[in-house]
Amino acid sequence: MARKLKVFAADQGFVRAVVAAPSRKAALEAWGVRDDLFARGSAREVTDDQALIDEAQASPGEVLRKPIASGADIVAAATAPSKGGSKTKAPAKGKPATKPAKPPPSRGALDKAEAALKTARAEAKTALKAFDEEQADLDRRRIAAERDHGTAIAKEEAARDRARAAYDKALAAWEG
Repeated sequence: MARKLKVFAADQGFVRAVVAAPSRKAALEAWGVRDDLFARGSAREVTDDQALIDEAQASPGEVLRKPIASGADIVAAATAPSKGGSKTKAPAKGKPATKPAKPPPSRGALDKAEAALKTARAEAKTALKAFDEEQADLDRRRIAAERDHGTAIAKEEAARDRARAAYDKALAAWEG
């Protein structure tokens, strides 16, 4: 006998992920998450929206994504200041705010890794800038050397041409 399907929903930003599954565990697997969203209060069983329940049960195990905010709400949230005054609503009186079952993980290792990456990028930028400056100096020196040697070569070619003309003249006089 097939197990009865329940409908579960989890809010993910401005989208509500809805799935018909036999259990909470199956719903979490369908959403592809390992954390217990139900314990954190981020997911719930849907019992009050018959249209949503019928739609989800028509496609068991398939995750339906439903927008939970309008375009104006999304723009307002994106332009809201991230620090300082909060634009989120306080929980209604009589309803205690849900707290996560355990404290959030520490960002210490991530912050340290990001700082090390920033330092490495700065050092690489400095080293590459030094190479660029050295290359520019070499380019300037090469242009000056080509100019100086070009002048010397032109001077020697003119001397050779004069010598050849004198030789040709002497050879012509000798041959008679």
